Amino acid sequence: ARYEDPGFGWLALRNDRRDDPDNKLGYCALWYGRDASEMQVSPPDIKSHTFKTFGTAMLRSTEGPDFWASETPTIAVTWGGAKYRSHPDQFSFVLHAMGKVIEPDLVCPWDYGVPQGGRNITPFTASSWAHNVLIVDGRNHGTAPGKLVVDDYGEHIKLIGLAGDRIHPGTGLESVEMGRWLGLTGEYLLDITYIAGMHLPHRFDL
Repeated sequence: ARYEDPGFGWLALRNDRRDDPDNKLGYCALWYGRDASEMQVSPPDIKSHTFKTFGTAMLRSTEGPDFWASETPTIAVTWGGAKYRSHPDQFSFVLHAMGKVIEPDLVCPWDYGVPQGGRNITPFTASSWAHNVLIVDGRNHGTAPGKLVVDDYGEHIKLIGLAGDRIHPGTGLESVEMGRWLGLTGEYLLDITYIAGMHLPHRFDL
């Protein structure tokens, strides 16, 4: 049964409302006829992984079953490119460490739906300003995807490199090339962000 699979059972046991039929995160069908209080399910073995089709990656400085109790750094990185989602946040990342989110992806529920039907005409959540990205001349990123240059997840450092030539759209003189390399260890995150191909003076915000 799937409730004995660490990928399902262990995660479901984290939810103390799993038996509530009105809880949308409940698992009534999963647990039917089973006394979960006596279950012993090992945590899943989890590793860093690149989801190339979706243009995103999860880098974990601690891997394996020990990850779930660890407070070492973990990052979720995106470079766009998925036909299902492409926000103006290429090369952004969310950093989790010491049991909390250190660098968030800011979400304001009152404007999250903009521009796809939301009510706020000046959305913040859907802008580059709500993300950990380099902004040029106060403008949002475009929706053109970046590209994955390297993903090398070694024992001591997890490395990912990203690049793009139309991340900040504009005329031939306005647009700039941009890239970001991230190195994750058990103690810190190294962030190298660069720009190139500039033909005009620009203002940069990070």
